[in-house]
Amino acid sequence: MFSHCYWRGTPHDCNDFWRLQRTEEGFCYSFNSKTAERNNISPICPPFENADGTYEAIRNNAAGKITGLEFFLVDLEKEYLPNDYRVRGYSIVVHSPEDFPDVSTSYLVFKDEGKVHRISVTVSTTIGHESLNRIAEAKRKCYTVDDYAHMPPSSETPALVGNDENNCYQRCRLRAIAQHCNCTPYYFKPIREGLKHCGIRHIECLKNVNVLQRNTQAPEGVPGFPKWSLPEYMNCHCPQPCSFVTYSTEVRHTFADFLNERSYYVYVDVMYKELFAISYSRFLKYTLQDLLVSFGGVASLFLGFSLVSVAELLYYFLNAIQLYIVPPSARSHASGSDTARTFSGTARTFSDTARTLSGTGNKSTITRRSSRLSNFGASQLSSSACRKTMDEYVFSAMGSEKAKRDKVPDHIQPFLL
Repeated sequence: MFSHCYWRGTPHDCNDFWRLQRTEEGFCYSFNSKTAERNNISPICPPFENADGTYEAIRNNAAGKITGLEFFLVDLEKEYLPNDYRVRGYSIVVHSPEDFPDVSTSYLVFKDEGKVHRISVTVSTTIGHESLNRIAEAKRKCYTVDDYAHMPPSSETPALVGNDENNCYQRCRLRAIAQHCNCTPYYFKPIREGLKHCGIRHIECLKNVNVLQRNTQAPEGVPGFPKWSLPEYMNCHCPQPCSFVTYSTEVRHTFADFLNERSYYVYVDVMYKELFAISYSRFLKYTLQDLLVSFGGVASLFLGFSLVSVAELLYYFLNAIQLYIVPPSARSHASGSDTARTFSGTARTFSDTARTLSGTGNKSTITRRSSRLSNFGASQLSSSACRKTMDEYVFSAMGSEKAKRDKVPDHIQPFLL
């Protein structure tokens, strides 16, 4: 089937490059596929097996013609029926190394002497940010890397590996065939015990489920899906991964720039179209931090509002609570009582003195003078209590006794009690 094979312009034996691949249309040959059979033991056959059992695909850092994979396909005339007049060619699928090849997306490469079939590949990557883990799976409608890590391996299809969208659909197709036809295609391993491979008697059933396994359930509540346009579909739910790689291909048929040595061949050149890949990032549009920044920006623009203003409001609010809501301490009560007693005694002293000095005077005059002296003492008592309370607030803000002596200026000390 293969005549000559080249990798990055260097010739290699074709037997060292290709592995057997199971597809929906039978066995094919695959290059650099992690889902292919491990039937080729060549040390240069990609992908390569690591010590931990994982596989590493071969990479390429060049673009343009003869920088990728080149191979010549021989026309197998003996495999065609004598009266088969269908166009002869080969189906080629370009897919991710982790994906299972979907032959429904393949394209034919026909035999055309003197022509070169160049397949240019453009790569784009979509990376899901870790912020997507904050959203529930039902809302984000995709699976993250953490979801794949905690997802149990599939026991229904041991021939398939990976948990991406394409492999999920392949498992659904196998389950649909097993449900309707009670068999498994011969190129796949049985998905459960007691299930046989499909034979000639299952051809009619396989033909009927061919349409079913190509259609999935339409989204509910979305316009543009009338009931008459919906065929029978698989009962399958395969959400899209949040991180994936997309390979876009472009096929060109050009004239060969070398002389034909054989009259029956197909020359295919698979290469990267560009040296770079387009990368997309999928993340939350608004996080809690973005929401706070937006509110702060709007408030600052229209109100002159900032975090400093919030701190000032909080400071004054706490001071108001301390001054007007928190009751005075027991020490303040005791000091106020002592002051009241002192001024009360002073008032009585003044009253006695007045009574002694004016003992010969009118009794009513002595009584009025005593009354005025008592009122004076009471006013001094009230004023002294307020000043004492204010002084204690000042001293409490200053700290220790040593700090009080250091912080109070000399010209202020006579005014403090």
